[in-house]
Amino acid sequence: MTVDTRTETRVPRTIWVGLAAVVVYLFFAAVLGNVFGDLAGDDDTAEFVLSHYVPLPIAIIISVLFVRWAGWGRSVWAERPTPTLQPRRWWLVSIPVLMVLLPLVQLVDVPWGARPSGRCCW
Repeated sequence: MTVDTRTETRVPRTIWVGLAAVVVYLFFAAVLGNVFGDLAGDDDTAEFVLSHYVPLPIAIIISVLFVRWAGWGRSVWAERPTPTLQPRRWWLVSIPVLMVLLPLVQLVDVPWGARPSGRCCW
């Protein structure tokens, strides 16, 4: 007797599902971010925290739950690491490298001497 280990996909993988995901993400980032950001009043730090750290983790959790519900989990989480892909696609490594290098390069342009010592980053 053989056991079928395939999982059923409830949602087909099409471009329209991706576009719907972009719309939902923009809703969370723009609309809910602005709504929560307005609750902070004049405090810039609180506005940043409320507009980014509240709606975006909610959107990420909803996305992960959707991937699980849609039946895409096995193929999404089983993606091979970039350096092991055949043919080699080393240009994909440039994305995380640039994400680290760009802020480091910009540190030189910050006038550190003019910044007050009691204020860290904002």
